[in-house]
Parts: sequence; C-alpha cells; structure tokens
Amino acid sequence: MLIDPVVWEQCAKHQHVHSSVFSDICDGSVFKSNDLFKQPEITIQLILYQDAFEIVNPLGSAKKKHKMIGVYFTLGNFEPFYRSCIDNIQLSLLCYERDFNYFGQTKIFAKLLADVKELEEHGFVTSSGDIVRATIVAIIGDNLGSHCIGGYSQNFSTAKHCCRYCLVSRSELQNVCVDFPNRTVESYKAAVETLRTTEENVVNGLKFDSIFNSLKNFHVAQPGLPPCLGHDLFEGVVAIDLAIFLEYFVKRKWFSYTQLNRRLAQFKYLDSDAGSAPSQICEKGRKLGGQAAENWCLLRFLPVIIGDRVESQDPVWQLTVKLKELVELVCAPKITTAQIAYLNVLIPEYLETRKELFPGENLKPKHHYMLHYTSLILSLGPLIRLWSLRFESKHSYFKRSVRRTQNFKNVCKTLSHNHQLLQAYLHSRSFFSPKLKSVDLATYSPHLYSDAVCKAVETSLLNEPDFVSTRVEYKGTLYRKGNLICLKCEEENSILQFGQIELIFVKDDEVTFLVTPRPSVYLHDYGLYEILAATKELICVNAEECLDYYPLNEYSFMGLKVITLKHSVVHL
Repeated sequence: MLIDPVVWEQCAKHQHVHSSVFSDICDGSVFKSNDLFKQPEITIQLILYQDAFEIVNPLGSAKKKHKMIGVYFTLGNFEPFYRSCIDNIQLSLLCYERDFNYFGQTKIFAKLLADVKELEEHGFVTSSGDIVRATIVAIIGDNLGSHCIGGYSQNFSTAKHCCRYCLVSRSELQNVCVDFPNRTVESYKAAVETLRTTEENVVNGLKFDSIFNSLKNFHVAQPGLPPCLGHDLFEGVVAIDLAIFLEYFVKRKWFSYTQLNRRLAQFKYLDSDAGSAPSQICEKGRKLGGQAAENWCLLRFLPVIIGDRVESQDPVWQLTVKLKELVELVCAPKITTAQIAYLNVLIPEYLETRKELFPGENLKPKHHYMLHYTSLILSLGPLIRLWSLRFESKHSYFKRSVRRTQNFKNVCKTLSHNHQLLQAYLHSRSFFSPKLKSVDLATYSPHLYSDAVCKAVETSLLNEPDFVSTRVEYKGTLYRKGNLICLKCEEENSILQFGQIELIFVKDDEVTFLVTPRPSVYLHDYGLYEILAATKELICVNAEECLDYYPLNEYSFMGLKVITLKHSVVHL
C-alpha cells in the first residue's frame, strides 16, 4: 500500500492535534499516550474490524452452516473520507464461525497477531530507506464480538457484569447518577491474575486474558474496543425509546399509527435523505424494526412529520427532542470540549427523565453504555470516526461473490482470492479515488452570468474558476444547487448561518460554492432551525472553509422553511 505516493503522503504527514476540537482518532488520549505514536518516525495506525455474517440465506436448512467471521482493517492515518470508502477497507482474514468456536481465537488470530507484533517491534524498510512501524489503535465490532475479543462475558441478559468499560453490576444498572469504577489496564491485569491463581471462572465479568494484550502498545482496556453506535444507539436506544414515545403519543390521541404511517409514506425526502427513509411503524411492536440508518432518519424528521400534531410543551415530546439533540452530538464528526461537557450533562439528564416518565420501562445495557460516550470521545475522538456500519457494508461483496460463483468448496479461499483480485484491479493505477468527481461540469464564461455573480467571483476568488456546475461530488458527498451549507456560527448568540448553493465553481480540484446567505432561528420546542428569507447578496465560500461539510435540504413545517441537522456542528 505504501508504494502508492498518495498513501505514503497520507501516512507521512504530521498528525494535526487541536487543543479544543476533537475531529479524529489522533485527538484522543489513547493516541496521544501511545509510546509508538509519540516517536518522530512514521508510524501506522491499524484499525481492525471483526464481525460474523451469513453468506447465504440466514433462514432455512442452511442456517449457520456457512456463517463466517470476517476481519478487515484500514489505516487511521487516512483522512476520514478515504477510510469511509469501502474499496479502501482491506481484508485481513476469513474463517467459518464453527472453526473459530472449535479451534479458539488463539489459533485463529495467531498469524495476524504475529504480523502485528513484527510491525510493532521491527517494522519494515521502505524503498526510500524509511523504517515504518505500526500497531493497532482500536478493534471495532458489535458488543458480542468486542466482548469475545476482550475476554469479557458474552451473556448480556443474566451476567452480573455486562459492561466492558466499567464495573457496574446488573442490580445497579438502573442507577444513572452513580459513578462506577472504570475498567483500567491495571484492574484488568488484576482480574486476570485472580483467574490464574484461583478456581474462579469469571472475575468482574472477565473470563480470560485477550490475546491482543500481548501487543506492546495496545490493550483492550485502554479502551481499545469502541462502542458500536449503529447497534447500540440506533438499533438499541433509539429503536426502543422511540417506540415507547410513539405509543404514548398515540394514547394521547394526537394521531393514530395509521395516520403516522401514512405521513411517513407520503413525506417527500430530498436527495440523500431519501436513501434511508424510515420503514412503517408496527402498532404492536415494542421496538422499531428499521435498520440503524432508517431509525436515525426517523428521529431526525419526526418533528417535521408530526410536529404540527403534538403539544410542544409535553414532557415526553421534550424528551424526544432531547434524544434528537443527544444523537446529533454523539454523531458529530467534530466536537469541542464545551460540547463534550454539555453532552456529559445531557445524557444522564435524558436517562433520569426517561425513568421518571416511564418507570415501568427498565433501562437496558445499551442505555448504560451511553454514560461512557463522553469519556470515550475524550479517549478515541469522535465516535462516528469509528463507525462500524461502513465496515459492515464490506460484507455485501462476499455475499454477492458466493451467490454468483455458487461454489461452496473451501469458500474462505475462494472469497479471499476473488477479493484480492478485485483489490489489485481497483488499485492498479491509484490507491485512492479522486476527491473530486466531475458531475455536469461546464467551462466558466463570465459573460453568461449576471453582474452579481461576476462581482462575487471577482471579490471572493483570487483566480477565475475553470469550471462551473450545479452538481459536484466532492470527498464522497454530492452537492446540488439548492442545498444548504452551514457557513458559520454567530459568536454573540450561537446562531448558525447557512448558505444556499446557487452555483459550484471548480479550479484545480478545489471546490467553491456560490451561496446566498440564509440566517436561521433555532426552534427549541422541535429541535429544528427555521431558515429566514434570503438576502440578495451572493458570496463565494471554499468547501474546506465551511463550518460543516454536510449538505442539508429545506423542508416546509407549519408554514415555515426549516432544516433538521444530521449532526451537531462545532461552536467555537
């Protein structure tokens, strides 16, 4: 991989560490305290992902017969845009789940661990004579897989200790405002020693010492096993709590499930929002049945869809808005220390209010995990940077491949071989796809545009752009005319100012938006931003200088033009 000059440039560049803004793994304490990454030489941050998946129909006679465990990796040195690209996620190993259970992870991971130890201790010499060393910075997976890797108990329903971050017991799980002792490397080693010297099978939820702890610069209790936001937050907390809240709204006769499902079906989602439109709500379900992206979308747009039918001051509705705000902060790609401090107050407040309003609905272990999110952000950077769903998308290649080959003899070898051939083809020219993908580009000719456009270009840009377009894909995100981009935050009142894209200019692979400024007003009762009328002013803003990268769309709500954020933006 390092033969590619673009990959080498990504790995060789200095890691930017901002004192008050957390934007990537390198801003977390785990990276900063790692002895290997403190070295002046070039070092590689390995991010591993492990998960079990079915390559055939999970129902019927072949159930679990061909269930596999896949281990993938990517480099934390890459910019988040490159890490999120599925083609840049590499295959480390494949094995049958039954073989993993029979032989054990010590034998299955032996070769992988030996390779990482070699990279960690001796590294390798590049063609230019540089010595490059590497180690694991995090191992991503769902709760079951992470507990398996870490040596923790995998029984989440009856085990006394079900948290891999602290020593909370099941009887104390409902206590929100109690500080439980956090797991540390020292407490982990003490538990391992107790297991070795006594006949105990489980000590504080620990069953055995993880083999990955044999690495010199990695330990699962650093913490090295990030939370799984997709399963924990969206398929757990959001799916459970939203179902409870919606049942309450229906009982208050604000609307019926039929009316809600009709509105969900008729709502016009725009652009990228349409790709994760929520599914219908089951009347008797105790939990939403949608996938993580669908539940996220439902929470985002719920105020727009049903906000006109609710009593905005109702405590359960306010709790729903608080959950929406909480999710926006947890999923922010950049977050300040002030926002982390606010989140540290918001999460216990949300859980306490939920307990008061719904005393018959016990908190689940996934609710408890939320209490660790702030400390995990301080340790690992924004949790969305370790988002497991991008890795899960890699499973689809192996599922398609086996269905097309229809060959189930030595499937692991067949799939591995086919995957590496694909990787060789994809990276035969350049390892990374270009940041800018041309979409409907046309040569910029000033005489074709109004004086206002030409004036904005002359005053804002040093050089005249080469091309102009109404649609451009930049760093994997598609921008269109009419999208709203967050430009800045007013310091006095912390109000966000947005810009509505009119044209998109391109010069030397740099993207500049011609926007109409749109001030906003925050609607606290609904968690939405009202977009005020546009001025006649036109300004040019470089894509890298915007406060947030994500393009938003304008929706109608009770006679207002509003937007709902995908995630919180940095307030400096």
